[in-house]
Amino acid sequence: MVISLVRTVILYILIIAALRLTGKRQLGELQPSELVLSIMISDLACVPMANTGIPLLGGIIPMVAIVSMEIILSFIILKSNKARRFITGQPSIIISKGVVNQREMARLRINIDDLMEELRQKNIVSIEEVNYAILETTGKLSVFPRNDLYTVQRSDLNIGVEKYTSMPSPIIADGELDRHNLKKLGFNEAWLKRTLKNNGIASLGGVLYMTADENGKVFIIKRDRSGGNENESA
Repeated sequence: MVISLVRTVILYILIIAALRLTGKRQLGELQPSELVLSIMISDLACVPMANTGIPLLGGIIPMVAIVSMEIILSFIILKSNKARRFITGQPSIIISKGVVNQREMARLRINIDDLMEELRQKNIVSIEEVNYAILETTGKLSVFPRNDLYTVQRSDLNIGVEKYTSMPSPIIADGELDRHNLKKLGFNEAWLKRTLKNNGIASLGGVLYMTADENGKVFIIKRDRSGGNENESA
């Protein structure tokens, strides 16, 4: 009995330490690799906890190996955009300016009933009220209402406002250029170089993060070698 208690305490502490090492996400926000990690750690801990005939190291060693793999994988994801897209995927635009992307819904295997249920949970009763709806990599739906339908409506104050706004798209992340988004927005690398030059940036490596919209409005976070960040909008 005492042996079982001691083994349980040791494994419990080890599980808490493992989950702390892998991040602080809530269960509903776990990436696929993180969810698999949580499930596998739980299963590995249960076997030596329930069966005292199995050496304790038989559960600890696989757990340490899995956590080490997750830490290495997290480092790779942090440094490589390609690896990040492959492992965690990318957010998907389901609704853009009131128009449903049916092809994207079919690819993600989402039906209209699922979409409407998610919208109702966001206090949206009609697709026409939506500026953008984005399915995040965590499986949650982010919804942005039309500009003229916010709680305090600008139209009530007789202030002219467009119903829809352009959605900013990431152009540079960690010094890497996203050519797909650049082309989608209708810009080219000559425009990008000119924009960076106007903001005092000599190369892509000087940018931590940059977004742009269809109107050419950009937001830039310069890479600060000292550890801080400098934000700029144009």
